[in-house]
Formats: sequence, C-alpha cells, structure tokens
Amino acid sequence: MALRSRPRIDPFEGELERTFNPGAFIPYRACSSYVGDLEEIEGRIAALTGSDPARAEVLYETFLAGCYEKASELDDSSGSFGAFVEKLFCGWVKARQKAGADPADTSARLLSWMTTDPHGYCGCLEVELAKAFDKAGLAAFSQGMKERVENARGAQEGEAHLQRRWGQALRNLYLAGKRLEDYIALAEGSGLTEKDCLAIATLLVARRKPTEGLVWVERGLELYCKGSGQGSDGHRLDGLRRELLMKVGRREEATQSAWDYFRRFPHRSTYLELMACVPKVEAKAWRERALGVIDQASLNTRLELLLALREGGRLAQVVRETPDAALEGLSHTLTEPAAICLQKPHPELGGRLWLAQAMRIVKGKRSRYYDEAVIAFGKARLCFRRAGLAQEWDRTVAEVRAEHRRKLGFIADFERLMAGYEPVAKPSFLERAKANWQKGTST
Repeated sequence: MALRSRPRIDPFEGELERTFNPGAFIPYRACSSYVGDLEEIEGRIAALTGSDPARAEVLYETFLAGCYEKASELDDSSGSFGAFVEKLFCGWVKARQKAGADPADTSARLLSWMTTDPHGYCGCLEVELAKAFDKAGLAAFSQGMKERVENARGAQEGEAHLQRRWGQALRNLYLAGKRLEDYIALAEGSGLTEKDCLAIATLLVARRKPTEGLVWVERGLELYCKGSGQGSDGHRLDGLRRELLMKVGRREEATQSAWDYFRRFPHRSTYLELMACVPKVEAKAWRERALGVIDQASLNTRLELLLALREGGRLAQVVRETPDAALEGLSHTLTEPAAICLQKPHPELGGRLWLAQAMRIVKGKRSRYYDEAVIAFGKARLCFRRAGLAQEWDRTVAEVRAEHRRKLGFIADFERLMAGYEPVAKPSFLERAKANWQKGTST
C-alpha cells in the first residue's frame, strides 16, 4: 500500500512559520523589529498580487491566521502589530479583487471577521478598507454593513451595542469615502449627534460650501449645548464656526465669538485665533483688551501669554507680586524664558526666577537634574550681585546648606560653585556623538 504524500506547502509558509517564532513571547522593546521582519515578507507577497493573485490571496489569509494565533504571545503596546494586521486585510482584499472574486463574498467574509475579532484588530478597519476596495467592492461592503445596521436596530435590549458598533463603522466608511449624502441619511436616520454635524460640515468645507457647512456647525453646537456633547467636539465646532464665519464675510460675528472663547479659555492659541479674526487696523485695541483678560487668568497662563506677547513690563510686575513658593511651583519651561527675558532689565527678578528653578529641582529631589540646578544657582548668584542683593544671596546659600546638605549628589557641586568654580553645562548625547565622530573622521 502506497504512503499518502503530504500536501505541498507554499515556500512562503515555511518562512512565515520561522518568522512568527511560535511559542516565544515578543516583549514590547522587540515588537517593532518583529513587525519589521513580518513586513518584509508581506512586501514580497504583495508583489505576487499582480502576477498570481490567487496565490497571494491564500498567503494573505494564512498570514492573518498566523497573526491572530500569535497575538497572545506579544506585547503590542505601541499598536504597530495591530496596524500591520490592518495592512494584511487590505492586501487580502486587493488580491481577491485582482483574482476576480465575488465582491459580495469578500464583503461577507470581512464582516464575519470583524464580528468575531477577539483582539480588536478590526476596530476601525473600515477606514483602511475604504482605500483598498474598488468601486464594486466598496458598494458590496457598504451594502453588507447597511444590512448589519438594520439588523442591529431590531436587536434585543441588551444588544444595543451592536447598533452603535455597526452604525459608527458605517459612518467611518462613508466619511473615509467622502460620501456626504449617504452620511447625512444615515446620521439623520439613526440619531444625529454633534460629532455627525462636525463630520458633515468638514465634508462640506472640503467641497467648498462654507455656507452649508456653517448651517451644520450651528446644528452641532445646538446639540452640544443641550448636553449631548462629549470630549472636544464642542471646541472643534466652535473653531470651525469662526473659520466659516470669516469665509462667508461675517467677520464681526467671528471676532465676537473668538473674543468670548478667549475670555473663557485664555491661552496663547486662543489669543492667536482672536487676532486672526480682528481687522489689522484694530489689532492694537484688541491686544489691550486681551491683556485685561490676562490679569484675571492663572499664573501659568499669565506668564505664558505675556512672554508670547513680549510684554516685559507686565511680566516683571507679575513676577514681582508672586511669592517665591508659587514661582517654585512653575515648570522650567516658563521660569527659564521668563528669567532670560528679565535678567538684564530687572536682575533681581531674573535672580528670583533662576533661584525658583533651582529650588524646584533640589526640593523635589530630582537627582537627574542636579547639574541643571547648580547651573541655575550660578545664574541666580550673578543676577543677585548685579542687583546689589549680596545679603539676600548669602541667606539663600545658608538655607541651601542647612536644608540640603545630605543631598551628596548636589551639595558637592554647589560648594564648588560657592568656591568660585563656574558650572559648565554637560554636552548632550548628540553633541558628544558629533564631537567623537569628527575626531574619528579627521584622522
């Protein structure tokens, strides 16, 4: 009796088997390299789509099966593996289209996979599929998804999540394909939200229809004000409304809206948005109005805006009125530029800011930044000397010695500074790398 021979295996499958490395866990730090190896194989399978699409289709499906099997053996915190799986689905669709497969069958299989998706790789797959489908494939997929939405509407009470899931998926598909009329029909039929209004308005802006887009923005804001809004949709609608008001020639309304928004949320970005709306001849007057609002804002916001507006005098006044403890609570991203701005015209204020930056590091026991603290102490000392505040500096030195003498990683360098050695900032990694590179290439 003759032995039955094993079915012939595609050479790609053997390579996939080795690359998947079954049984071995892929940690986070190695996941990117692991996905890179898989992408190299996928690229060669994609090249088969033109010459042998039927073979490419089978290989893509095998590839997908392997990825789902491997999913529990890797840490995909970065999301790179999930993004790669989406790419495989798109490659599978293109191969089937090239092979002349039935679009309805392709759609049915995809929707089945999207329904039973244990690792969440199909969460927003429809967005990528909209780019992969040809016209017939997209029509079949849209029809299949519409049927899922209709079926979900008749689902039992405990299965309302199905309607949300497929309704959002179909919205994503229409939005990716810029199918405005279909999106509007779906949104109005299943319950319009402010997110829908934002999406519709964005599509209308892309079609250069600002007046119609503004109508949808207003509808979205009305829904948002009724309490149905979530996340940042209201802020985005507000910003788009001002943009469209400007486009349709209603500058005064746009300016008033930007002003109201700036007063509620004083920030550098909202200030710039306001100034983009006001006429140039009125810019100076609006700037003064904005400065009046800044006086009522938080310390962080005031410093940020005054620095951005180059209001050195007002900045000095704010720093002068702020206690040292409050300055120490600020990030170095604010205290350092403020100190640089004030250290020449107001050395006593520049010194307080450098001192606040140094004390924040030392009091917070941020040992990685003790070098930066010593440098800041050195700049503070120079400012105090220029301001004629030698006695105040001496009290600061005594306080640092008394309260932080046990911080050995800091106090030695601090004492060197007090002995007259000026601190030097250590070169960064890239600065060291470039210096060493130049040494090596100059020989």
